[in-house]
Amino acid sequence: MTTPTLEAAARLQDEFIGTRISFRWFGVTRSLSSSQSQQAADVFDADSDSLVASKRVIARQLPEMKALNKKRNLIRRWWIDQTLPYPDRAIRLRRRKDLSNFTDRMESFKVEMDELSGALQSIRETVIHEARGRLGHLFNEADYPSSFVGSFQVSYDFPNLNPDMSLKYMSTALYSAEAKRIQQRFEQTIELTEQMFRAQFKALLDKIVERLDGEPGPTGRKKQFQGTTITNLHDFFDRFKDLSVGTSDELDALVKEAKDVCSGVSIKDVKHYIVVANTVHDNMETISKKLSGLMVDKPKRKLRFKKK
Repeated sequence: MTTPTLEAAARLQDEFIGTRISFRWFGVTRSLSSSQSQQAADVFDADSDSLVASKRVIARQLPEMKALNKKRNLIRRWWIDQTLPYPDRAIRLRRRKDLSNFTDRMESFKVEMDELSGALQSIRETVIHEARGRLGHLFNEADYPSSFVGSFQVSYDFPNLNPDMSLKYMSTALYSAEAKRIQQRFEQTIELTEQMFRAQFKALLDKIVERLDGEPGPTGRKKQFQGTTITNLHDFFDRFKDLSVGTSDELDALVKEAKDVCSGVSIKDVKHYIVVANTVHDNMETISKKLSGLMVDKPKRKLRFKKK
């Protein structure tokens, strides 16, 4: 184990904190009762123990329910975009100095979820009436809460990623073993982070190259170059600057090279000037090929950590 690796892991452990989000979610499906499962099995002359049957107590296309699902997906996506991966997939890392921004946004999400569950509650009787007609004899009003408020919630916490100090007083050897295990997890985080950034960067570069390759699309028509194609790359630059642990000179150099290519180039220029489009295409293709070389499995190398 190299000294730079140990220093990088220690710095990461010092500057980042574990975050975790969870959802309380009212399940919209229910298993059929034993008698209902038996009736369903009789229809097909099947053994009820071999049949798994359920009913949907809230209609899939209900706008209020779709809004809740959309918000849950948005929160998860935001959490992933604002954090670094950790070997425990339920946990992701956020810079300690940015913790107030994280908590403020999560508190806003909690309020938004409450508002959306309140909207569902406002049509509770309509939901039940619709289900009664749709489910027939399978309907059971006990499947529904007295109020949907509080049935859809998001919460967050900050799990401790440091060794339990009480172990130090119980057994020095036990404490040392736990400290070493946690240190190794932060070393793994460094590699996971580089893998994440390389994969995201590669996908964005390849999208630009594909859109500007001059070849017709699947329909035979000219491919459209959307503004979001470049915007997404700029968003990546911002996330990389904010979250990168700075342990790969090669990756840092390629990101800078791509930023230089985009510097001073507008979406309008790319769309309307073939020379600009070709230049962007060729440069991004070259960067993508270099990046592919970094993504091939190689022997472990020394890591360096940027000094402030």
